[in-house]
Amino acid sequence: MQGRFTFEYAVIRIVPRVEREEFFNVGVIMFCKRKKYVGIKYHIDLDKLKAFDPDANITVFEDYLKAWKLVCDGSLSGGKIGAMELS
Repeated sequence: MQGRFTFEYAVIRIVPRVEREEFFNVGVIMFCKRKKYVGIKYHIDLDKLKAFDPDANITVFEDYLKAWKLVCDGSLSGGKIGAMELS
């Protein structure tokens, strides 16, 4: 049997209108300390977003997700957190 690695994950959710307490999943952040890996995958279903809130500003949500991508990539343009230890 090959080596096993424990991966932890966090589901990324969009909450278009907080007062309605509705959300939908758009991605996941994966982390494995032994493999020194942290990564993010996401996709915003625009039709679903518009169904939740027709006036939603899609650019705002995309900017937040891009910022998380920069952090996961360790980019200094992602802020000080991108330069911190992986874990």
